[in-house]
Amino acid sequence: MSRFFGSKKRPKKHITSAKEYYQEQYGEETEVEIDDREQDILLKLEEIGAVNIKKVAGYLTRYIFDLPVEHADDLYQRITMSEEGDKDVNIDAELIHEFPFFLNIIIKADIDVSEYESFEGMSVQNFVSFRTNNDKQTDTVLKDENVNKYFFPLITQIQLISINKNALSARLNSMENLGDFFKLMTNIVRAAQKK
Repeated sequence: MSRFFGSKKRPKKHITSAKEYYQEQYGEETEVEIDDREQDILLKLEEIGAVNIKKVAGYLTRYIFDLPVEHADDLYQRITMSEEGDKDVNIDAELIHEFPFFLNIIIKADIDVSEYESFEGMSVQNFVSFRTNNDKQTDTVLKDENVNKYFFPLITQIQLISINKNALSARLNSMENLGDFFKLMTNIVRAAQKK
């Protein structure tokens, strides 16, 4: 009889996931527990209306998500958020429509906003340094009433905003007011598109 006939040996099952490997090795199921910080982040993203949230582990843990089409601040095809250190939050997004000019905004480090009781009648331009390729449109954007309305409450949290064509990058020192940040970005994009 040939060695190929009548073999009763079964091929070993190929394990395709960590969960299956754990079950094969230890014979029990395991559930991945979400720590408190991750739970806070997921709640914050759900609070702003984020959908399709995916966690991507790497050097920095990143969360990739979308805003639904019916969302008032849905200007993005994809949003990536990551935490660096204890507080710094990096946001990178791809805009649906091309931004009409280059704009890089950095909050001035030497300004103490606690000196001001009110920002009424002031422009964001007094508190930021910016680089642009269109001074006239940048002036229009930074003096826009709605931009100022959302910018001033966030002025101590924003470190950098940069928009170039379809790419948006921002660095915040907190994700506390993430919803207001997206409202600010919506108003910046709308102000830039005004004729």
